[in-house]
Parts: sequence; C-alpha cells; structure tokens
Amino acid sequence: MTQERFFTRSNKAVCGICAAVCILLTLTLSSCIDYSAKDTEKVESNSNVLPSLKVEFDGKNEPKVEYDATATIPVEVIDENADVARNVSKVVSHGEGTIQNGQTVALEYLYYSMPGFSKQFSTWDEGAKVQKLTVNKDDQDSNSLSKLLLGLGKGAIVAVATPGFDMQTQKLDLSGTNYTVQILIVDDFKNPTTKAEGTPVDDASLDPKLPKVTLATDGTPSIKIPSSFIMPSSSVSEQLKKGAGPKLDKVSNISFAYSAFDADTSELIQSTWDTKIPLTATLGQTNMAWQTALEHASVGDQYLIIVPKGGENSTSKDLNLIFVVDVLDEI
Repeated sequence: MTQERFFTRSNKAVCGICAAVCILLTLTLSSCIDYSAKDTEKVESNSNVLPSLKVEFDGKNEPKVEYDATATIPVEVIDENADVARNVSKVVSHGEGTIQNGQTVALEYLYYSMPGFSKQFSTWDEGAKVQKLTVNKDDQDSNSLSKLLLGLGKGAIVAVATPGFDMQTQKLDLSGTNYTVQILIVDDFKNPTTKAEGTPVDDASLDPKLPKVTLATDGTPSIKIPSSFIMPSSSVSEQLKKGAGPKLDKVSNISFAYSAFDADTSELIQSTWDTKIPLTATLGQTNMAWQTALEHASVGDQYLIIVPKGGENSTSKDLNLIFVVDVLDEI
C-alpha cells in the first residue's frame, strides 16, 4: 500500500491493499533551514526543474512562494489505463540530518493549482494538521514520495508538480497547463512507533472463550484458539491494550500494525510485522468490522477483531478471520 496518496497520487488514483484478507483501506516541531552555500549549490544543480520557483521560509511562519503563474510542465504518461503521469519534483533545500527507510516524517505543506498558481490550502491554515508518512524505500509507486524524501533532513523543502486533467474530457491534460504544485517541508522525522504502547488489559477481564493473544518481545502477535471457541455470526472485538493517546473517529488518519489469522486453522495469513513498516489509512475507509471496533479507540490501543466469512461486514468470502490490530499513531 502506498503511504503518500495525499501528496503524489492523481485525483483518479485509488489507494488500497491488494491482499488475501481483502481489507479496503482508503499523513510539531518548528524547523530551521540552513541556507548555506552547500544547500545553494544543490538547488542550482536542480535549477532546470520548475526554474521560476522560489521559496522563502523563516522556519516558523507560512513560507513565501513565488512561481510563474503561466508556467507549464512536461507530461510523461506512465499508465494510460489509469490516467497517471509522472510527477515533476524539485529539491529546494536538503535540510539537516538524514531520513532513513522506515522512519516517520512529519510534513508541513502548501498546495497550489495551475494555471494561475492559486493557493488552495496549507498546514498553516486554521485547523490544519501537519501530515505524516512512513518512508518505504521499496514502494513501487512510480511517483513515490518515500524515495524523494530518503536522504533529506529536517527543514528540507521539496516541490512536487502533479499533472492534472482536462475538465471537458476528464483525461490527462497533456499540454501541461493544468496541474497542482505542492511545497513540502520536512518538519521533523523519527523512528516510527512499531507496537501499541498502551497498558495491557488484565487477563481476568478478557473473555476466556475468545482466542488468546501472546506477544513477542518486539510486539509480534500469535494466537491460541480455545476448544470452546465458536465462530460468531457477526464481527466481535475485544480490547487488549488501553492507550493514552488521542481518541479516534471515522475521519481519523491512523498508522497501524496488524496480523490476520485463519480462525479455523490459526494459520497466519498476513502481517505487517514481516516488514516492520506500519500501514496508514483513514479509519472511515477501512472495513466496517474495523470501523466498529476502532471508532472510539485511542492511539496506543490494541484490539482483537473476529470477522466471520461472507457476512455484511466480512473481509473475506471464504475465510473466517482473526485480526490483532495495534493503533500506533494519528497522522
């Protein structure tokens, strides 16, 4: 699953997991930029891309951005069927430090539409949030923001121009006049939270008829299904850890880790623990069984979610499934 759809996907792109479990998944610290000669040299080496773009940022207030309101960009189609073209990107400043694979990056951003270079919104707008993503060097998306951020640092400024669509034909505008420009600023980066950090629920409070979850030192879950377990006719959930983080709702963007088990055999089907890289999603665009279980959860919670096959809230037509889900962060 790509973890940067907000920044780099075209409006027609769809974000999701293609997995056996068939789950439908639908990103503050002030930074300070060093405008040293070293950074200037790097900017000039990239000056042939979006050449009229200028960004002035004091490390705190909304940046001042200048750009030719009539400028065009080259449009390189990379998927005709999906109407996806390659983004045009420019590193304006490399920042301090080095972002590495698997780290979580917090991004401030401004979003402009072309032609006209009209600002649509930014994280400096009232009520807006800094956006986060987990960098994945193996992301196969041709417009991967992860690959662009790798090696940059705190305070880095990146411009990404995404080709848009002709309003009449609803096809890619090959003239390069309709597009968006996003100015992304690395606010901070850190190693990600990899497991739910909440307090385990007392065993005496857990239903002994439900599968028992055991956690390895790194948080990897395994399950043991008791002989008394009967697969429910509708989804069932049980809280395993109580977190102290922000409360979630259906519009919350979250990062999470999970494992999916076959409820009939205890066999592990799929797990984010294999890569140790969390996934992200909008809670309201996950499967209904997950929404029901997690809608009032908090960051740091862990849940057992049991989903029977074939039902209205099912994640599979053929498998009864057991999920162990760690809510890692709100993004």
